[in-house]
Amino acid sequence: MAPAVRVLCDLAKQSQENAGVAWLIGVPWMPWTIVSSIRCLRYKDGDPDYAAEEGELRILLPGGLEVIGALLVGSDAAKACAVATKIREALNLVSSNDIVAATRSISSDGITFFSQALQPIEQSSFSSKEFWESTALLHCQVELGLSIYTSSGTSSDLKKQLDGKIRDLAESFTSSTTVCIMEGSSRRFLVRSQANEELQSVFPDSALFDSSIPHPLAVKLLTQQSKQTDQVIAPVGHYTPSAEGTLLHTATVSLDVLCLVSRNSALHKAMNTITRALTIQLESIGKALSARNTSLQLRPYHFKVPASVHPVTAIFDKNQLERDSVDLRKALHSRLGLPLDRPLFRVANALTIRGPQFISNRIDGKRLLDVHLGLPRCGISGGEVSVIDGSYEYYHYLQDRMDDKGWGCAYRSLQTIMSWFRLQHYTSMKEPSHREIQATLVEIGDKEPSFVGSQEWIGAIELSFVLDKLLGVTSKILSVRSGADLPEKCRELAAHFDTQGTPVMIGGGVLAYTLLGVDYNELTGESAFLILDPHYTGGEDLKTIRNGGWCGWKKAVSDTGREFFLRNKFYNLLLPQRPQAV
Repeated sequence: MAPAVRVLCDLAKQSQENAGVAWLIGVPWMPWTIVSSIRCLRYKDGDPDYAAEEGELRILLPGGLEVIGALLVGSDAAKACAVATKIREALNLVSSNDIVAATRSISSDGITFFSQALQPIEQSSFSSKEFWESTALLHCQVELGLSIYTSSGTSSDLKKQLDGKIRDLAESFTSSTTVCIMEGSSRRFLVRSQANEELQSVFPDSALFDSSIPHPLAVKLLTQQSKQTDQVIAPVGHYTPSAEGTLLHTATVSLDVLCLVSRNSALHKAMNTITRALTIQLESIGKALSARNTSLQLRPYHFKVPASVHPVTAIFDKNQLERDSVDLRKALHSRLGLPLDRPLFRVANALTIRGPQFISNRIDGKRLLDVHLGLPRCGISGGEVSVIDGSYEYYHYLQDRMDDKGWGCAYRSLQTIMSWFRLQHYTSMKEPSHREIQATLVEIGDKEPSFVGSQEWIGAIELSFVLDKLLGVTSKILSVRSGADLPEKCRELAAHFDTQGTPVMIGGGVLAYTLLGVDYNELTGESAFLILDPHYTGGEDLKTIRNGGWCGWKKAVSDTGREFFLRNKFYNLLLPQRPQAV
């Protein structure tokens, strides 16, 4: 049976705007399996700059992942094999017969796969679930302190001392005195890199978090500081006089690596993967410190990006302002084929890896988060669901010791919408209170001063003013003369959720709702609306909210003839637009 290549990413989308090279990423224990692709950004004389690419790929990819091939647009398979071989050589990867060459013509989205022998390869189906069933994710953090004494204070002397310290630390990772502790499902294992025993089965099954990634297994690295000996050893101090003033340079190096290993891997081989990843990260940070200065607070962060099976890693300066890292974030978006209209690589978006698992419907502070997750579909035959992209907090009546029952529903919808912008890290501003919302409308001249402290309603127009003033967010307004006409707007609403992904406020009469999605059949016109109702007055109980219909799918007119959106009411819909920012 001829081999087939398994693809876990959208290569056609990745190569649509790329007329150059995309690196195909896989794992050595799964031949012919492409788990992701990363665009080549560095070129030299028309070919990839392999040295520059090698340095950046080492930082970006978790340990255990390798470049297994290349995708070229507008070129042939032989060229794809050649560039894949060269980048593997630059990465010091052993030769492999499993290199995959992929080509796509400029005028077509179809991708053709070839073996290293330039024989065509068929593509077979494969899922992320199958991938993680045979793959374990490991997480290791190490913090190191560097103290460097220089007598001259010159940059060359400092660089020499720093390079030596980094080299010594890197060598310590593979020392016979270094061990790691891996905690399995029922016991802990102490593992040495040079172990002879083939210990296995330490990797427990783990629930997936963040929709697709399993929670990583924690690994601790330990180094033996003392030696066992029968001899009496007294402490010794060394004194070296200096003709000039001696300067002390200190730096803290924080290492944080994720590694992918086969679930059938021997433990000492898994440890070797971890120590290699730590060494690579340490050397990368060392180069940056050496080239610039030791005052940098460089730290690795892990990110889950859309449509990626695995996390990726980026290194940022903790002291650097976000506006100063825009170019780096844009480059990361370009490498991974991501849009430039959302902040996926801001530090606040990094994965927080702690605890036994991640829970989607959780209390964040006082409020429930993402209460729509896990709801069954409405049952629109042949319908297509479009929902918000991102997290939000559920704001409703009587929260914050505020009795706004009967008049505050639009205020609560606005707070829910603003929580979306905060949780997607477009802003750090907390959601404003009712009084602060009213004061904002007075400040811009929309309301009289007497409006502050009142119980007057507001609608979509006022919400758009507040979003613009406080967040700089623009909004579109859709209007319908009757609630019966709302299904006619489903095509526009679906496009909004697919492209902008922000919650929508619907206001009609004296009622306001937050819209989280639509289920729409373009052929029949059947539709349903995913409503988050701010009129709820109970406690933060997810079961009560769902069973009571306070968050759920609603038809404009139910099967029993009950109108959810009233025919005799005029409705405005507020569609906040996602800022164009990374």
